[in-house]
Amino acid sequence: MSGLPGVVVYAIFSGSSKPMTSLYVFEDAGIGRNITLMTSLLCLAFGFLYYVVIPWRVYPGQTIGKKITHIKIVRRDGKPLNLGMLILRQFVFLVFIEGLATATSTYVKVFLTITTKFYVDGYLTIIWFALTVMSMFLLFWNHQHLALHDRVLGTTVILLTGNK
Repeated sequence: MSGLPGVVVYAIFSGSSKPMTSLYVFEDAGIGRNITLMTSLLCLAFGFLYYVVIPWRVYPGQTIGKKITHIKIVRRDGKPLNLGMLILRQFVFLVFIEGLATATSTYVKVFLTITTKFYVDGYLTIIWFALTVMSMFLLFWNHQHLALHDRVLGTTVILLTGNK
């Protein structure tokens, strides 16, 4: 979902029907820096829409994927998440801290690389890999089965039964 703006902008400005693999190919296609920056921000906005707005306003506690798989994010006391908690869990933690957990984090790396003119991918990938592996370890090999973001924020994912 978050990559949709990139695909559309690439197709429009490059005139190519070849699949776009990364916003880094924009320069090779003759697409300017400002358009690439705006596209990366648009991709982040689409990620925000998917990970925060949809679970807040459309399917409370659920992205489309969670809706399909009948799971839901709630506070550990069973209460629904408010907007602030969704922003922290779904965007700050999953995109900016456990960056390998979502494809949306790719656009953070592109935006930082283009604005600073310093290739940050390797560094962020190492940091995000370590944090994501730690989170997975907590999820699968800890008696509480809570990922890092759930432990820190007091949230959990529940399986829905019936027609919820």
